[in-house]
Amino acid sequence: MKRHHLTVLVAVLAVLALSASWAYADGVGPVTAITMWAKEQLASLWADFSDFMTDLQTDFIELVLSFVKAIVYLIPAPDFLSQISFCAMLNAAGPWTAFIVAQLRVGEAIALLTAALIFRLVRVFLTVFQWT
Repeated sequence: MKRHHLTVLVAVLAVLALSASWAYADGVGPVTAITMWAKEQLASLWADFSDFMTDLQTDFIELVLSFVKAIVYLIPAPDFLSQISFCAMLNAAGPWTAFIVAQLRVGEAIALLTAALIFRLVRVFLTVFQWT
């Protein structure tokens, strides 16, 4: 036998002896340990890949929405809307409209609806979008 073959034979016998003692000591053989390690690595790799794809999808949606936001901000407001206010429309509507708005308490209703909307938005942000 050549010296190289003898070294390989001794290494193989040492591995077999260690694997036999390892199998009896822990109740797990080397093949089982290696496959469990490989399974853990693949599961971790898959979890990381799925997290990356979720983040990539979220980033893509954020990019598209920011693009739409930029386009909307570039659209100028029409000139006829900049000269009209809500009070001017109510004044032009006549005295009956002012009476009905006062009796129905439209101002207080709008304030209450605004407070409810602000409360809902604050709750959504504080609970990290769980109450949407």
